[in-house]
Amino acid sequence: MTEAIRIKKNSFFSLISIASRLVANVIVFWLIARIYGPENFGIFTFAHTTATILILLADFGFDILLTTELSKNISDAKNIFQNIFSYKIIFSLVAFSIMMLLALFYNSSNDTNTFLIVFSFFLLFTTLTNFSTAAIRGFEKFSLDSIVSILMNFSLIIFVIVATIYKFNLISIAVIFTFTRLIGFILATKYLRKLIPDLSYKIVFAKNSELQKKVMIFGLNLLFTNLVFQQDTLLISFFLGNKAVGIYQAVFKLIVLPLIIPEILNFSLLPVLSRYFENDYSKAMKLSYLMNKILYITAFPIVLIFYLYPAEIVHLLYGKIRYDESIPILKIFAFNIFVRFVFETFGLMLTTSNRQIIRMYTVIAASIISIVLNIVFLPKYGVIAAAYISLITITFIFSIYTIYSLDLFRKWFFNKQNLLIIIISSLILYFSKYYPINSLYIGAALILIVFTVVAFVFYFNENDRKFLFSSDFSFKFLGKN
Repeated sequence: MTEAIRIKKNSFFSLISIASRLVANVIVFWLIARIYGPENFGIFTFAHTTATILILLADFGFDILLTTELSKNISDAKNIFQNIFSYKIIFSLVAFSIMMLLALFYNSSNDTNTFLIVFSFFLLFTTLTNFSTAAIRGFEKFSLDSIVSILMNFSLIIFVIVATIYKFNLISIAVIFTFTRLIGFILATKYLRKLIPDLSYKIVFAKNSELQKKVMIFGLNLLFTNLVFQQDTLLISFFLGNKAVGIYQAVFKLIVLPLIIPEILNFSLLPVLSRYFENDYSKAMKLSYLMNKILYITAFPIVLIFYLYPAEIVHLLYGKIRYDESIPILKIFAFNIFVRFVFETFGLMLTTSNRQIIRMYTVIAASIISIVLNIVFLPKYGVIAAAYISLITITFIFSIYTIYSLDLFRKWFFNKQNLLIIIISSLILYFSKYYPINSLYIGAALILIVFTVVAFVFYFNENDRKFLFSSDFSFKFLGKN
């Protein structure tokens, strides 16, 4: 099997895995928001977000590290897994304990504390499942990862739909979240034992200073990267209350759907680029450029749709009036999507080229900036301030990433193809202002058609198109000229 075909298969199964998770989250959180209202939705998402942040502590970069290390040295899979697992289980238990203590001593309503207890177990099962599937991806067995994800997430959708039909309380839905993660953990462990027959969960801390250094760098990067995008929910809850959390999270849960695209490329290309940066720098650069082109051309239609039709999207999904405060927030988050898409490649390149420490320092600084700005401006300006602060911090992060690849930025971005995309986007904005199309469906369809035609007629070259669509095309275009 050629490398190109392997990447396409990995991308396809990554699409299935990530799509099942994101679609499940969008459907489930949409149902909760629409049926139970902003106040209850805020309580639920506060507990879920708290668990998510502590999952980051439990993961601490171990999952990405495990995938990259296994992809480089499959023959030593047992030792690599065991060494990293020894750190992982300690961090997981610490995160679980913190969540339980928070549930017992957090000064809030009994319902909130009950949610925190239930989501403590959700945290534990989720982080252990993530670790097992990270090992599976290290073997590039993305099809097995997709099976775990499909079963786990579609069972969540089915159970929650049944629960809402029969009007179960929200605590029951939290229990469903936890139970489906337990299913995923059991199945992932079963598959992993087939890949590593002599797999051991024995805790052994190897005296490997290089591994310990990587653990710290990957961990702090992952923790603070996600803290940047999660801590605002906790601060909104503290300063503005549960309803404001519901208003903000209604948008936050919505934008994760388009973010499936950079996540798929990250998942599928991470092991491949890790190898290329070790063995063939030229191929690594050319594959990274293709990733950047895909994300760049994809960003513009998505951003335009969210920016031009925020009210229509919010009303369609959540109904009128109750979530009207989410409309301006969605408009701001359109630009968050743009930054994430257009500059994502530079972040992945830092990871796969062993410069993760740059990402670590960047996101630590961004987290501090975000927390300070939210503390200062949230009480005065409300939830809209959190949206602007999120945009400021994500722009700061990716600006730093780009500085370390400034020559590539000039080469990749300042060309006639990218200029054409900017001109077309500007024309769409101009005509939308003076000749607006009021229908979301018609407007979105026209935008997507225009960019699809432009992409495959003018933007991608012949080699790009062959790689994307030809099943027998190899990596010749990545070879050295």
